[in-house]
Amino acid sequence: MKIYDCPRCKHHSLIPTGGFLSCEQCSYAITAAALAVEQRLSNARSHDAQK
Repeated sequence: MKIYDCPRCKHHSLIPTGGFLSCEQCSYAITAAALAVEQRLSNARSHDAQK
C-alpha cells in the first residue's frame, strides 16, 4: 500500500525505517516532519498556480 510517493523519483513509495521514510529505488530519505512541510509547500504552489 502506497502512503507517500517519493518526492525524488515520483514512482515508488516511501517506506518507514524508524526515524525516516526512505525510497528503496533511489535511496532518498526524509523525516516525516520534513515530508509534511514539503507536501504543504507543494500543495500551496499548486493551489497558487490554479488561481
